[in-house]
Amino acid sequence: MRWKPWWMMALTACVGCGASAVGTVPSPDTPLPPGEPVDAVTLSVDVPRSGDCEEAFDLALYRNRAVHLIEWDADAGRCMNRKVRIVYLRRQITRDELIAEVRGRASTVSVVANP
Repeated sequence: MRWKPWWMMALTACVGCGASAVGTVPSPDTPLPPGEPVDAVTLSVDVPRSGDCEEAFDLALYRNRAVHLIEWDADAGRCMNRKVRIVYLRRQITRDELIAEVRGRASTVSVVANP
């Protein structure tokens, strides 16, 4: 099976092809550039019940690079009637677009007036 090493080399060589074709995508751990405009929204959400509902919600939402930070209330372990504050990059996503994305990941979503 001499084709297998060649096939694996070709696959390995193209691992970064998609990102370079679209443009440079910053790592999630990259600090924000100075002056990057951010905003935040606080929501009351019911997320699908599971043993790791916060983590599942976070991982799904952090796939959108416009989401900078997700902060939960102190009621860890609960999935219903939770408060979550989401900091996002205003140049990359609007408040309404972010709320729509959260609605796709939670069964109920309502905006909480920011203190």
